Amino acid sequence: MKSGVKAHRATARRVGLAGLVAATLVTAGCTAGQRAQTADEQETLDGTTAHIGTTITLGALAVEAPSDGSSWASGGNVPVKVVMVNSGHSDDQLTSITSPSITSWSTYASVAAASAANAPGSPSAAAGASSPSPVTVPAHSRVQFGTVPTGATGIRVLMLTGVKSTIYPGSSVALTFTFAQAGRVTVQVPVQLSKTPHSSVIPGPSATGEAG
Repeated sequence: MKSGVKAHRATARRVGLAGLVAATLVTAGCTAGQRAQTADEQETLDGTTAHIGTTITLGALAVEAPSDGSSWASGGNVPVKVVMVNSGHSDDQLTSITSPSITSWSTYASVAAASAANAPGSPSAAAGASSPSPVTVPAHSRVQFGTVPTGATGIRVLMLTGVKSTIYPGSSVALTFTFAQAGRVTVQVPVQLSKTPHSSVIPGPSATGEAG
């Protein structure tokens, strides 16, 4: 009788140990083969992010896809999508965008204003757009630019004016962004492949004073 009880207990221990090993292997497999949803989140599927100092973040940054799906022609004006986030305690200003690939840059209050100013035959289009004005990004706030809305209202348009060579989807343009307080950063900005809106995580100012 005692030997039967011992055998039963030994079998139970082996079954329990086998179950523990199996559970450990399954957990390890999940950890190695899967990623948490937040680990795969990106600000845009074909944009990039840049940080300037500890306060300014340029998120979802990309040159928009060509209107005709083929290319942006040399000499034309090209829209850029970006969300400028200021996580600092004081306002900052974008004072310049420079690049060997462009003549200048400009901003417009709306998509309609940008379309009118850059229409063929308009004075602004003929002159290569108006002189750029600094863009203020208030403390603990953000300013969004783009011709394709991604959920925000009152979107403005940022244009690279007088591009010096043909720009193709899938390529990139080196742009240097300079802010009055945060400083400057040079970014290889990708050219989007499509104008179709993508799911994105829009960066926002954090309560700690750092971009997030």
